[in-house]
Amino acid sequence: MSRRVSGALKCTAILGFDGCLCYYLSEDWRITSIVLSCIAIYAFWIGELLITLKEGAIRLDKLDHLSRGKLSDGVALMMGQYDQVYGKKRKLTVYLIPDDSQFNAYAFGYRKIGITSDSLASMDRYSTAAVLSHELGHVEGLDICIKRILLANMLGILAMLGMAHIIWLAIALLLCIGIMWLFDNYFGIYIGAGIFKGLRNIGKGILGIGLVILQSAIALLDRRNEYMADKFACTLGFGTQLAMVLDRYVGETAPANSLSDIMYATHPKTRKRIARIERMLERDVTTLQNTEV
Repeated sequence: MSRRVSGALKCTAILGFDGCLCYYLSEDWRITSIVLSCIAIYAFWIGELLITLKEGAIRLDKLDHLSRGKLSDGVALMMGQYDQVYGKKRKLTVYLIPDDSQFNAYAFGYRKIGITSDSLASMDRYSTAAVLSHELGHVEGLDICIKRILLANMLGILAMLGMAHIIWLAIALLLCIGIMWLFDNYFGIYIGAGIFKGLRNIGKGILGIGLVILQSAIALLDRRNEYMADKFACTLGFGTQLAMVLDRYVGETAPANSLSDIMYATHPKTRKRIARIERMLERDVTTLQNTEV
């Protein structure tokens, strides 16, 4: 199954679940349609537009002659490999991000990718094609769109947890008042206040655990998507160049100082990514040798 088909199925599944849940809560197809439309528009269009504006990204055909020529070489090399591997043309808009202080590249969403000016100036056309291929892997898998849909779901879940927490506090407050009225002395006030504080802490704990689970799940998905994007670049034939870029320009990620650093990390360790790429390259060589025999 291709990355694009897999990504489309994931989007459909999540939006389908959202639609069923929304209809179950509202019992109104109009409200359900509006909610799903807003999520989809944000995931596939508004989110992509906002990140493009935020980064001050400049479209390839709007660049100066020197930058346009260098970036075009990398794009042409990447798209040539894509056409050769998949046998079809791919619509893609490439941007340059005017940032001379950061070596990075981005997938903006559904069909846009970008690379910083520092990255472009540091690499040759083959390395540029490798980095862009990795970002194209994110676009093919609809990784950024899926993440935006999940973030919208996360906000909805947090809103429901927040409302449940408020209701929980109201119940705890009423219980506290009832106990104080029942005892009608300082002992009742002490017991009531203690129960209220305990129930409040339980509510805060449930809310906190829910937030940790959601953030950890999205971070885990991000790490998996990085590996899949690396695999896509290898499929296009840029595995060796990508491993060299990771080793030379990216370097090892900062060591985790706490459990939260490990849980919320959006990128795997660089050495693990390089090791996976090398294993994929070795398998490709072995497969080629077996085919020749």
